Amino acid sequence: MAERYYFRLSRDGETIEDEAGVPAASLAHAEAEALVLIEEFRRSGELPDPAAGWRMEIHDGNGTVLRTLQLS
Repeated sequence: MAERYYFRLSRDGETIEDEAGVPAASLAHAEAEALVLIEEFRRSGELPDPAAGWRMEIHDGNGTVLRTLQLS
């Protein structure tokens, strides 16, 4: 059964929150979705400067951070 995972871009007090989330069969699947999303953001120019300390956190519906991906 798929769970819903959420993504959060953050750095030094700045946060961009994903409120919709994505259904995924596992945390590994959610991480793969996050990597695709990061690449789409990079290609479109929407991704904040990755050299500026941004990270993407994958969290559950309770807000518990399950995995953190550094974007730099």
